[in-house]
Amino acid sequence: RLFTRSHACSGEIVPLSWESGTISPEQAWDLVKRRERELAQTEEAIREEDKQVAKKQTADWQKKAEGHAKELWAAGAVTGGIRWIGKDLGEVAAGYLPVLADRLKKEGEAVVFLAARDGGKVPLLAVCTGEAAKKVQAGKLIQAVAPEVGGKGGGRPDAAQGSGTNSEGIIKAIAQADRMVRAALGGGS
Repeated sequence: RLFTRSHACSGEIVPLSWESGTISPEQAWDLVKRRERELAQTEEAIREEDKQVAKKQTADWQKKAEGHAKELWAAGAVTGGIRWIGKDLGEVAAGYLPVLADRLKKEGEAVVFLAARDGGKVPLLAVCTGEAAKKVQAGKLIQAVAPEVGGKGGGRPDAAQGSGTNSEGIIKAIAQADRMVRAALGGGS
């Protein structure tokens, strides 16, 4: 019999033959088991590195969101005692939207609708704080406006997300969200 051992990193194939006396079946099995352990350790190291990268990315987003949230909060309109913020964030990672929304919620009662562009996708996020969610439901807001960007979505009354692929529709999506929120908060249609 002839066995081959593939080195996962290099792709090199090494023939192992016990009939010619090069290696015994037990030694071949030991090699397989050793390689399994090496691969498991490498996989664990990669997972740990991914965790650290994600943790750093989140910290960077949180730092960025501090200033961005204050800017958006100041620019938001107050309707019916609740701040309305609808914003196209441009080209940003979809993961930044919930970080920014969480930071905005700390400012006070608000309805927040965020849209962005991320690698050909159009992520959408709506968040309503406690009192705001009694008047505007984030899930219904996303369901209504997501078709404008060629997508769909949904969620709970306090938080919802969606996604589409047509970035040309972001302006229409924000305009529709604006009409819905102002009407629900008593600020006209």
